[in-house]
Amino acid sequence: MCMRFIVFCIIILWVILSTPEAKTIDPYKVLGIEKNASQWEIQKAFHKLSLQYHFDKNKNKGAQEKFAEINNAYEILYDEEKGKKLRSIWR
Repeated sequence: MCMRFIVFCIIILWVILSTPEAKTIDPYKVLGIEKNASQWEIQKAFHKLSLQYHFDKNKNKGAQEKFAEINNAYEILYDEEKGKKLRSIWR
């Protein structure tokens, strides 16, 4: 029984580690920009989409989730230190 539990834990750990959250979204796709976009283009796309999906202006269902996704994508791409490691996944 102990061996089964250990194998089960290893499988669960492997599944969790093989599907990190960072790989679930493509920030370039979320912002609708090319992978070689400049910081200015990233910022421009972010501002355009954030105005479109801001929950004060867009009362549609799912707008708040989309707004959060846009913010996350922007943070990954625009913040040099925080996003450096994650950007390498999509390039």
